[in-house]
Amino acid sequence: LVSSLGSTISIIGVIFFIYIIYDIYVWEEEFVAWTDEGVESWGSLEWVHVSPPFVHTYEELPFIKENEV
Repeated sequence: LVSSLGSTISIIGVIFFIYIIYDIYVWEEEFVAWTDEGVESWGSLEWVHVSPPFVHTYEELPFIKENEV
């Protein structure tokens, strides 16, 4: 019974993954990552910071806004 439940969950996960990949290719939405007032874009939050980082990197927590579709 436990193995049947695990395989069912795995199959659902694989089907969901295939749907996500299909949806990405069908709609072809442009990925907008972290932006600086729409001028410059970074793939992740780490690239926004200077290197090497300051002693106190965050004076306050960074504001994370959702991308509007």
